[in-house]
Amino acid sequence: MDQYEETEQLAVDEKKKRLHYERIRIQENRTEIKTEFTKLESAETLVDEKVFNDTKAQQNEKHRIDNLIDDLDKEIEALRNQLKQKERNKEMLVLEKGVYEKQIAQARSKYMIPINKN
Repeated sequence: MDQYEETEQLAVDEKKKRLHYERIRIQENRTEIKTEFTKLESAETLVDEKVFNDTKAQQNEKHRIDNLIDDLDKEIEALRNQLKQKERNKEMLVLEKGVYEKQIAQARSKYMIPINKN
């Protein structure tokens, strides 16, 4: 029984040892990844700066056009709202016109009855 426990303990110790070295390897990989990530971020920042410097005029024009588009969008929205209001006004006028047409038709029918009797 002692030999079995000793063998099991050696296996556990070996696994602990492997786990320890695996943790060290993982930590080294993390450090390497962080270093690479930092390098990539620096390179990306450098590229962004160069692109910005090379295309400053285009970016200014793009920004100006974006503002014009925003202004046009606001004007279009205002015109849409104005159109909706005019359509509602028209609907009200059409309804009012219908009332008057009905009154006219009633008056016409009132006078048409005596004519038909003669």
